[in-house]
Amino acid sequence: MTDPMPILFTIGHGRTLKPADILRLVKEHDPVACPIVVDVRDSRVSQRNRAFDFSEVPVLGEGNGQSVGEVIPGCRYVWFPKLGNPTRKLPWVPDEKAEVALEILARVIRREGDTLYQGPLVLLCSEAKPAKCHRREIAEELARRVPGLRIAHLGSESRPIGRRQARDEWEAPEV
Repeated sequence: MTDPMPILFTIGHGRTLKPADILRLVKEHDPVACPIVVDVRDSRVSQRNRAFDFSEVPVLGEGNGQSVGEVIPGCRYVWFPKLGNPTRKLPWVPDEKAEVALEILARVIRREGDTLYQGPLVLLCSEAKPAKCHRREIAEELARRVPGLRIAHLGSESRPIGRRQARDEWEAPEV
């Protein structure tokens, strides 16, 4: 049996999402998943949605992959501040530090080496709409590095989040 094509989820918490919604939405796609939420915000502070304000949670280590444990129920959480977009401008252009972070995530998705991170990745940012958020560009860059990677956006700020909601799933860009 071959491994299924990997999938990368993205989600924006917007004003209405709750942390527990992330696990529920991922499990609709993969019932046995233990997702790894990769926070790609440049800051763990959220003024739009206090449920995603992790500023009081201690950070372990420095640089990419700063883990803060299980702040989202049922998920592992890792903060990658080097993938943040402090200017909020698109297109997002990765610098050298972001390139390192992208390669780390690509290796995790490809399941290369002895990695502690096993499970689907969920890119988390604050913007609810992927078309307006740099997480879509991060996902597309990862798809260029991992052939066959599928990308699926979960949730929406404008409608209730649930099984019947249409998902914004798009094809990876051609290399």
